[in-house]
Amino acid sequence: MPGFAVDLFAEEPFDFAAVYTRGVRVPLRGVTASVIGLDDLIEMKRAAGRARDLDDLLHLQTLAGFGDDSDED
Repeated sequence: MPGFAVDLFAEEPFDFAAVYTRGVRVPLRGVTASVIGLDDLIEMKRAAGRARDLDDLLHLQTLAGFGDDSDED
């Protein structure tokens, strides 16, 4: 059965209660899962600063509708 990867933290690198409150609740295989909101995920990726996070950041910013000015005159 295929799985998926998740990031776990030994310490909270952010205000968990605030991020949780802003999170999104989504149905996932018969249960409701709490997922970090897009703006908080972008900030978390920016703060991590690893190469793969910075690559993710470019895609997340495009998804959020900013950071892509290729169609501006």
